[in-house]
Amino acid sequence: MSDSNGHSSVPGVFATIDDGYTEKGFIAGVPRLHPDIRFDFRRMTAEEHRKFSRNFRMIQDDRAAYYDFAAEIVADHVQAWNVMARKGELLPIVKAVIMKKLKPEIIERLLEIISGLKPSDHDPEWDKAVDSDEIEMSAGEKTPDQVDGERVKN
Repeated sequence: MSDSNGHSSVPGVFATIDDGYTEKGFIAGVPRLHPDIRFDFRRMTAEEHRKFSRNFRMIQDDRAAYYDFAAEIVADHVQAWNVMARKGELLPIVKAVIMKKLKPEIIERLLEIISGLKPSDHDPEWDKAVDSDEIEMSAGEKTPDQVDGERVKN
């Protein structure tokens, strides 16, 4: 949802894809399957999406090729995440590691979000961020444009 100025109520969500900016993503945890996953990503541009769609049509029946392709896209577009390996360290965002360690349903969900096929789940933490920004704006400490700029840059 956005206001009359095009400002989104979800941090970092805009209709355009500006170079150098990332978006926040969230995949809600599923009991006995995976925990909540928070990540920063670069959304596919229209040109990347065209190539993705063409390649996907060619490999959709070859699951090995599909996951190889999906892992490459995830590695190229995810900038940071909270995915932990069993030993407690952050899982590197590298194609080979994604293919070997990440559960297939997570790879698929990340691909849906990065490509814009489906939206990110709503992260409850975003409500807290919006509330703190609204407090700062009501106190006159920040303008709406400053808040939106910070959301996009972070």
